[in-house]
Parts: sequence; structure tokens; C-alpha cells
Amino acid sequence: MRSYKKAKDLRYSVFVTTDGEESLNAADFMLEKRVDGLILISSFRQKVIDYIDQFHVPCVVINGMIEKNNVFQMVIHDAKGGRYVADHLYQLGHRKIFVIIGSAEDKTHRMRFQGFSDRIHELGGHIEPENVWYSHSTSFDEGYQLLAKIWDQLVRKKPTAIFATDELLAMGAMKFLLEKGVQIPKDIAVVGFDGTDRSKMFHPSLTTVQVDKAKMGEDAVYHLDQLINKKDVKPTKIEYEPTLVVRESTNRP
Repeated sequence: MRSYKKAKDLRYSVFVTTDGEESLNAADFMLEKRVDGLILISSFRQKVIDYIDQFHVPCVVINGMIEKNNVFQMVIHDAKGGRYVADHLYQLGHRKIFVIIGSAEDKTHRMRFQGFSDRIHELGGHIEPENVWYSHSTSFDEGYQLLAKIWDQLVRKKPTAIFATDELLAMGAMKFLLEKGVQIPKDIAVVGFDGTDRSKMFHPSLTTVQVDKAKMGEDAVYHLDQLINKKDVKPTKIEYEPTLVVRESTNRP
């Protein structure tokens, strides 16, 4: 990974840990290692930032959910990505669209949906509230189970497209649809959001919004090094431009 190479070039050792519970465990683990700095990715919430503040350890937050002006943040322009999805589906002729949102509490997913919904309305369309579904997590299994739950409504309403604000949710939904004999994209188009390698390896390959995460990681290491060395780095928020990658899962209805 480019971020690891960047860290090595700057003579840093890298520790990696994950914390699916979004608690303070991962932060504690790193602080116990007496690290020079932290890069926090996605799931870390405000309470973790407040906790780390007590130890005065430099940190950079990537695509987090915090509202704090004294933290260096790097984020994807999620609302713009949602708008790109809306333009793509609308241009293909899709008007009846189901939406699966990663979580009602997650700002990232709310912004993706907000950008999508706003743009659909600007284009003259409408997203019915009863056609918007919130998942409990952003996992493949959750996407599959959610489609199983709403299958009867989907059969009744016959949407021509599904937009999921996370690609694992999208692929889980696609698996369920394919098992039911639904042809993608002939019967229904599917779009996700995140752009990992999994989306292009799935069959049919998934149309998705992506950002250059390798560059984000590399930039995070650079800016953290600046903070560690007390360079003149002011707290700021850098937004990264998303790109819509069109693959096999979308087509005209």
C-alpha cells in the first residue's frame, strides 16, 4: 500500500488495529504503544476524539463522523457522489428507485443519500419515503437479509433500480436478487458506493462511486508527519472528489 510505503520513507513503524464495536479499545491499544501519532478511519466517533485529546497525541481523521474544528480531517465528498448516482440513473431512464442507507446515525451515509435525493428532486423526480430502507450495519449479509425482508414490497412496486450507500450492502442485495432469478441489470439496476476491488470482481460487476483511497492514505501519513514534527499545519478539512465507475450492474430499464 502506498500509505505504508510513505510511512516507511518517513521512517515510521506502523501499527494497525480494528474495533468493530466502535468503542475506545482500539484507541487505548495504540496509546499504550506510545505511538507518535494516530490515523483514525471511518468508524471512530466523537467520543473517541475527545478521549484522545486528553493525551495530546497528534491525529488525522479519515472520513469520520466528528464535528470538531481543531482536528485535521480528510473526507470524501459524499453528497457529490450521491448526486453522480442520481444523474447516472436518471439519464438511463430510471424513475422508480429503492434506496438502502447504511445507517440513519452515520453522517457519511446520510450525506450520500441527501446528495442523491436532492439531485433526483432537481431533475424532476421523487423518492418515496416508503422506498427508503435503513440497515443496521454495512455488511454483505445485512444487504442480503434486508432484500429478503422487503422482497414482497419490491415485487409489488417493481422498482427499476436500487441505490445502496455502501457496496457491501449492494452486493448482498444483488446476491438475493440473483437467487430469485432477477436479471441484473435487465430487470433491475444496482449501484453501490465505496469502490473497492470487490465491486469489480462481483458478477455482474457493480457500478459504484469511488475515491482514490490510496492517495487519501498517503496524504494522511504526510499530514500526520507534519503534525508530529510541529510544522505549521492548521486544523482543516480536505474533501476528496469522488468518481462514478460504471460497470455491468446498470443499464436502461
